Amino acid sequence: MTAYQEQELLINNVLKSLQARHIVSPKRRLEHIKEKPSRHPSFGVRLVRLGYPIVAYRFGNCTFDEGSLRFILLHEEKHVRSSLVWLIPMILFVAVSLQLVLRLLLLALGAEVDILASLLLLAAISCGSILALRHGETQADLWSARKLKSNFGIRTPSEVALRALTWPDEVGGRLGKAIRSLMRSATHPSKEERVARIARDVDADPSGG
Repeated sequence: MTAYQEQELLINNVLKSLQARHIVSPKRRLEHIKEKPSRHPSFGVRLVRLGYPIVAYRFGNCTFDEGSLRFILLHEEKHVRSSLVWLIPMILFVAVSLQLVLRLLLLALGAEVDILASLLLLAAISCGSILALRHGETQADLWSARKLKSNFGIRTPSEVALRALTWPDEVGGRLGKAIRSLMRSATHPSKEERVARIARDVDADPSGG
């Protein structure tokens, strides 16, 4: 059995255990996307069928333990349950971007259009979307950490989160790495911020999260 096969078996077992505890929906499915060993891992929700989202993943250049995979799957489950937090900003951003492209085409064809208004609207939507997405990531982290504490007796979920979020350096072309890093840093707080927030709001909570 290869390392990827072992990881795939483990993540499926972790999902089943979370479903058995009724923390993750029994409808949730996993999809192992094409591996790129030079890349960072990737975990994300795909709305392939309305009402039946799946979690698509690849392990990339990282090996995860059971606790880390549990944190990640719970994090993604929260994204599914709060899908409007990230769907609405993305839809607005795409809609305004398409409007801007259309206006640019009309301008190229000689029509009189107000590009400045579209640029200002795109900037406002972009800033709002980034803030909403970052907030959604924080809420998913905290929900996952609280479930680890209340359902699995993990006293310091921040330590589990730190393992889950610590990945080896990505190898490959500089431009591709820079673009992916920029996109991720725009929509996700840093690892240090995420772990510190969990330590403050969950680890230190005497009520058990």
